[in-house]
Amino acid sequence: MEMTLRDDKPNIKPSVGALASKDGDLNKMKYRSEKWTVSWKTPLLAKCINCYNWPTRMYNYANGVVFDVVIDFNHLQHHSVKTRSTQHLLNLYNNPENADVTFNFENQTLLGHTPVLAAMFKHNFKENVEKVVEIADIKWNIFAALLRFLYTRETDLENTDAAAELLVAADKYAIDSLKEECAAYITQNLTVENAISYAVLANLRHSVVLHEATSEFIARNAKFICSREKWMDVFKNYPELTFVVVKRIANF
Repeated sequence: MEMTLRDDKPNIKPSVGALASKDGDLNKMKYRSEKWTVSWKTPLLAKCINCYNWPTRMYNYANGVVFDVVIDFNHLQHHSVKTRSTQHLLNLYNNPENADVTFNFENQTLLGHTPVLAAMFKHNFKENVEKVVEIADIKWNIFAALLRFLYTRETDLENTDAAAELLVAADKYAIDSLKEECAAYITQNLTVENAISYAVLANLRHSVVLHEATSEFIARNAKFICSREKWMDVFKNYPELTFVVVKRIANF
């Protein structure tokens, strides 16, 4: 860690106040024999709430420059465990030869591992016993993206259409975290041309994030959207969605 001091203040000496956080308690760290040490026998009263609302430190520039270093051991420990777990799942994802679940499509096959896909087999149906699943309503590439997310927690969305299809698949298998990621991606790419379609999708798939975003977008662009033929179809088939949008329009 480096600090450059101004030449016009030669008497200023930098000082470091190092604090460590664990279970919400902060303690001063001591620097001895070129090592930082800390003990929680006498915790400080100050609390670090995600280190955003840090207590204001009063000091005099004439006495030196003061700044704090906060080390959150809980965060470091959690990150280490998460990293090991992620690496294990990634190893499984890259080694399909150990798979015990088969997903059959019209002309292709995907493999998976029961421990990772446990939620998909929680009901006592045929696939739960045979571990062979016939997929007829989801495209191979979309289901592959769903499996990749289960193993790696990563998504690689190329466009809103793919995100919408993946959202539907995530909703079917109750993968809420993936569903939210897809919804967030779509909300960032709303246009006057696609907003109506995604508003209906949000309504059918009970996506709160997408529902809020599309309703707000349509209301703000009502002049360009609500005159379209598609909106009249929504008015006829989804009166509850229409009511939400009209109410928002009235508030502008």
